Amino acid sequence: MHRLNRPYDPSEPRVSRWERFQQDAHVGVRGRGPTRGDAFAQAAVALTTMMHPANEVRPLEPVEVRLSAPTDEDLLVRWLEAVVGEMRARGMLFSHYDVAIEGYDLRATLWGEHLSAEPGQVMPRVDGIKPVRMRVGRRPGGTWVAQCAVEV
Repeated sequence: MHRLNRPYDPSEPRVSRWERFQQDAHVGVRGRGPTRGDAFAQAAVALTTMMHPANEVRPLEPVEVRLSAPTDEDLLVRWLEAVVGEMRARGMLFSHYDVAIEGYDLRATLWGEHLSAEPGQVMPRVDGIKPVRMRVGRRPGGTWVAQCAVEV
């Protein structure tokens, strides 16, 4: 299971974690992990926690996603767009992501639940994933980083 919002500690380079950062008028999302898949999963957690706390979303229903892209950066943008698209299309929020990447092919299971009819609960708005401050790569020590900016 992925750890959520764990502070960055360079002495623990193989721990999965996510964070957000300010990028001009946008918010940046960053995922770190021992594999590309883990880093992409954590970037998705950073994105979805902008809309709703992940610890309040039960991983009740799986949704499968498969996609490809010509580069890691394009794959990250398509991945985050797919997460937002699945939320909108299904009326769901997600809290956990199992992501496997082989070459430039991504297979993932998104775990979440349908929005309830509780007063005040609305589908969060993300206007787009921006290829600003894009980075997908391996850091010294082996940790993967996946980051980009999000327009909300």
